[in-house]
Amino acid sequence: MKKITYITISLLTFSTIFQGCKKDDNEIAPSDIKNITSTEGEGQIILSWEKEEPVNFDYVKVTYYDKLTKKTMVRLASSHTTELLIPNTRKKYGAYEFTLQPFSITNTAGNIHTFKATSGAAAIITDFTPENDSTPITLTADMITANSDMGTADGAGIPGLVDNDPKTFFHSRWNAPVAPDPHHLQIKLKEAIQGVRIKFTTRHSGDGGGDVKKMKIEGSNDGTNWTEVIVQTYSLPNKVANTSAEIEGAPILMDKEYTYLRLTPVARRNADPIPVGTAGNSWFNMSGLYLFKEPINITNPEAPSAED
Repeated sequence: MKKITYITISLLTFSTIFQGCKKDDNEIAPSDIKNITSTEGEGQIILSWEKEEPVNFDYVKVTYYDKLTKKTMVRLASSHTTELLIPNTRKKYGAYEFTLQPFSITNTAGNIHTFKATSGAAAIITDFTPENDSTPITLTADMITANSDMGTADGAGIPGLVDNDPKTFFHSRWNAPVAPDPHHLQIKLKEAIQGVRIKFTTRHSGDGGGDVKKMKIEGSNDGTNWTEVIVQTYSLPNKVANTSAEIEGAPILMDKEYTYLRLTPVARRNADPIPVGTAGNSWFNMSGLYLFKEPINITNPEAPSAED
């Protein structure tokens, strides 16, 4: 009886050893990575490395402590790439410590590499305040100029834009000589603004063909050098005889503060686009023009915070 027991134990032991060896034989040791470097980005870090040949790892596991969320993060990079972007980092936190480790297709771990890297400064965030409490900007005729104006020959000229009378209007020149550039209105503001909203009223009389449907907005701080901000499209209601309609654009967040604005209609109700330098067809008209200063909120992600 003892002999049988001994043989059984020996066979089980041999089987266990055999299976363990078989499992080890199926594991594939991953190749390694080398020459780890980093590049500072705007609120991000890009880790790069080289692959040792022959390459047989499946992915690189990158682990680090996120100082912003205060969590340990794990990101995986495929064997088909040699870099990994680490987002939402901050320069103010100094060096981030990373561990990089290749794994094979059998999920066998390779060598662990430790690497430190710093982030570039995160961009300042500018957006509208939640209250969106805009302030009207008082416009006067002396603040506005035009490169094409019929004056009182057809309408009331620039004063017709600011007199709050829907029956008066501004009309750019429709007869010769026609300005060689797109007809526009230029406004010199009394203070620099970054958030703006534009509202205008359409001509009371006529068939509505001159109603502005699309307008390019530009900004400047010297009245000479201009930066295109946006091209806004407006929804025009059907024209009703002897009626002026209020057209309101969405708030505009400009790339920086400007003291000059240029408004260039590029499409009107009966011409899209408006041709340039063409007698009888390069014009637009408008009854009233209104500007609103939109309050903005500026956030610097690199500023010290209570959570740091």
